[in-house]
Amino acid sequence: MELDYEAAKFWLSVIQIFATLALFVYVAVTRKSQVNEKRIDSFEKHVNSGFEDIKDRVIRLEEKPDHNQEINDVHKRLNGISREVSQLSGEFKQTSEAVKRMHDYMINKGKR
Repeated sequence: MELDYEAAKFWLSVIQIFATLALFVYVAVTRKSQVNEKRIDSFEKHVNSGFEDIKDRVIRLEEKPDHNQEINDVHKRLNGISREVSQLSGEFKQTSEAVKRMHDYMINKGKR
């Protein structure tokens, strides 16, 4: 049996072309995967740094409960002042009515 070198050369070239194409596809997919992985890692770092910032802010707020107590105290004082202003408003209305009656009496006293 005689070996046909031209046919063998042709089939080796075909195998080499398919192997090269397969290698090209593998490298392209791998490279794209690596790029995606880097982007995901950078996004994850960005998100984690944002969470760290929020975590620090929450810790600072929790460490300062006096601030909330001060706000509650201010609200209580404002509510007390509001009640007192309402009471004074009612008293001024009563005083105004009394003054009007005195004024009417003094004006009408001379006419009787």
